[in-house]
Amino acid sequence: MEDLRVEARNLVEQIPENYLFGAVEALKFFATTKDPFYCNANQKHLRDSIAEFERGNFKVHELIEDD
Repeated sequence: MEDLRVEARNLVEQIPENYLFGAVEALKFFATTKDPFYCNANQKHLRDSIAEFERGNFKVHELIEDD
């Protein structure tokens, strides 16, 4: 993820100020497509997990406290 931040910073420094807003929006889109959280497989897994939860298919567990 740090590589992505460095790449984004380098790109932003090259953008003329009047294009900055659009460029930032494009970079946000780029970041979400490179982040594994937003990949199609993970998004499907999350949707499926939510659907299972909404159907009542879940277990309640006690929290483990770190001391």
